[in-house]
Amino acid sequence: MFRMQCYTFIQHCSAIDATSDGVHSQNTQRLFFELNWPVHVLRLTEELDPKTAKRICDYVRERVGAEYSIQNALMAGAKLSNKASHKQFCSRLVAKAFLELGRPLVANPDTCTPASFLKSNALFEVTNALREVSNEEVKAWQNHPDTTQMMRNTTNTVLDAIRKLDPSIQRIDNAVGLAVLRPDLDDKIANIFVESGYFDVWKLEREKSPWQYDLAKMSLMSVKHPTENIDYCQNVIRDEN
Repeated sequence: MFRMQCYTFIQHCSAIDATSDGVHSQNTQRLFFELNWPVHVLRLTEELDPKTAKRICDYVRERVGAEYSIQNALMAGAKLSNKASHKQFCSRLVAKAFLELGRPLVANPDTCTPASFLKSNALFEVTNALREVSNEEVKAWQNHPDTTQMMRNTTNTVLDAIRKLDPSIQRIDNAVGLAVLRPDLDDKIANIFVESGYFDVWKLEREKSPWQYDLAKMSLMSVKHPTENIDYCQNVIRDEN
């Protein structure tokens, strides 16, 4: 048995997928695959205009935190669908995002599996998209603080607690909407966010790379590591566009 998983790449070093933890972002620099795993990187045959590309990325981002559905994933494998479900599985999330913006990848997103994308005429496979990493590199990344994983953990903590107040809640924006609709729950919801550490994860990123948050330190970094500094700034500007 091998793992089948789909990722939607949304910007530099960032992807979103749906796993047993729910819908969350991933750092592509931390995606390690065994040598014998069949890994495919696919791209659209027709280039997206920037506006459509952004709306597809926004669609996927808006579903961060949604629960994963093993049942729906198994139904898709059997070519059965459950359109009423707001829960996600990896291939459905990808296919739905593109369908919503008029770029269908498969005939039916609700019965789509990762293997379906390999047969899609709307996609082609990118070669030389992966590289081998040494055991030392893997260990180095494992010892490096993973704020993306921390964000996944705190998001799940928040949503697990809020679902006890309202089981229909799927995403963070739903939780905020619940506070608006139910003022009597406002304090409880606010405390859940605060106590989970949801608002503090970004501080760990600042501690890890303080020069990215301080102009004086960034100027000093540009003297010591000019290439790294320029690459970082260009990537930030590109992602903002």
